[in-house]
Amino acid sequence: MERIPKDKPVVLAVNHPTAFIEPCILACFLPQHFHFLVRGDVFSSPLIKKILASFYLIPIYRSTDGIGKMRGNAQTFAECYKILSEHKILMILPEGKTIMEKRLRPIQKGTARLVFGAIEEYGDLDIHLIPVGANFTDPRIFRSDVMFQVGEPIRIKEYMSVYAENKNRAVKQVTDRLKVEMEKTIIIIDKVEDEALTEHLFTLKRSELEDTIVPNFAKSNTQLVEEMKMANLVNGIEEEEKNALKKKVDHYFAQLKLNNIDDAALVRSSSYTFGNTLVLLLGFIPFLLGYITNYLPLRFGHYYGQNNIKQLEFKAPTSIAVSIFSYIPYILLLAIVGSFWKGWLGLLFVMMIPVWGYFALLYMDLYKKWKKSRVVHQRSTSELDSLRKERHLVRQAIDNQNKNKN
Repeated sequence: MERIPKDKPVVLAVNHPTAFIEPCILACFLPQHFHFLVRGDVFSSPLIKKILASFYLIPIYRSTDGIGKMRGNAQTFAECYKILSEHKILMILPEGKTIMEKRLRPIQKGTARLVFGAIEEYGDLDIHLIPVGANFTDPRIFRSDVMFQVGEPIRIKEYMSVYAENKNRAVKQVTDRLKVEMEKTIIIIDKVEDEALTEHLFTLKRSELEDTIVPNFAKSNTQLVEEMKMANLVNGIEEEEKNALKKKVDHYFAQLKLNNIDDAALVRSSSYTFGNTLVLLLGFIPFLLGYITNYLPLRFGHYYGQNNIKQLEFKAPTSIAVSIFSYIPYILLLAIVGSFWKGWLGLLFVMMIPVWGYFALLYMDLYKKWKKSRVVHQRSTSELDSLRKERHLVRQAIDNQNKNKN
């Protein structure tokens, strides 16, 4: 985060695995407000445009939107130039397209053209073009993890002499440099056919991390670095060795599936304890209260996203957005009903609904871990020893590959 200056014009260049979750997360954690470019077709009416503008969204139109719409990009660029002249932050998704995959898509030249255009328009701006990697463990799964990495800033002033001689060459140099720097911030699996193997290796590594009941926010990038190394290992080993490793890994995970055992539960089966069982028993009533009172808007959002959105990358973000915008009127309606029905007591009950809802989420997290851990405790010692031995051999094979690579 310290790589993002507070007194300079900044362009954050972020990869784009989901429709809009990554800018929302950054908006939550960055101390400064920032503006970001959004596909222009969502600005479908003056009212919607006004609402989206209040969220610092700026429309960018594509060729598919038509020539007439694309003329509006002149105003968009002028607004972006002004934002940078005021030393604010602008976020851009330079791939130009959202694809749910763990690799970088071709970087469009529009980002480089925009930063040079701002300097042409407003003079000596020390623009910092900063690559940011958004790395989701699985963006399709609610409450899965995401890891962000802020890369080294690219100072556009260093390219102005080249730009003065040849604009196209300068644009290409900055675009190429941005690609290199962005690749340092994201997990890259080169081949589609290697994704299953690499994800299994990620699972093995994540199972060995410290377990927490409350979702963990950490400033350490240790997990991201380890997963980058794992992906690079798969990318770099010879096909024959990769196939041998894949065979061992696939067999191990097939045995886990056959025994209905989760890898994390096998490594740390500590969730099945008397203390956690007691927490689940005592917490069942508030969990049920939180589940029931929060069910309607969340279920509606999930149903809408899964059944009305065709593109995979938009399903989860749309579900979240619809849930949020359904939740607001839902709570307001309950507050009105509650205050008329029971006065301050009814209003207090409604105010507790989000608290109970969050408790219900934590309760479900603990229950899932407890349930998986219980399965492990129900297995015989010989079955568990066999699985742990097989896991050890897999980890040994991975370590040997790491040694050979180093």
